[in-house]
Amino acid sequence: DSNPNVLKWGSEEFRIKYYNPIKQKVCDYIPDFIIKYKDRNGLIFTEVIEIKPKSHTVAVGRKKVSTYDKVQLVINHAKWTAAKAFCDQHKVKFRVLTEDELFRR
Repeated sequence: DSNPNVLKWGSEEFRIKYYNPIKQKVCDYIPDFIIKYKDRNGLIFTEVIEIKPKSHTVAVGRKKVSTYDKVQLVINHAKWTAAKAFCDQHKVKFRVLTEDELFRR
């Protein structure tokens, strides 16, 4: 909030339609954040950011994946495919952050 390079931000500001393969219908996906900021070179960027536990983003390399996590992986993949297309159309970046990025030292 207090970083002068953050020009504008909002939480759950808009909806993106996506096809939910579990429910087999079109649903709304509401990304966590949209942020407009200035980088260290003075360039201005806008990003749509989703925050998720890593267990809901990847199954590769995991020995055991719960049924719940498997369902979340499928749904999230559908949401993020739609979000990426939406962001590409609006010339903004889409990014998913997990505890790995949030708590990096």
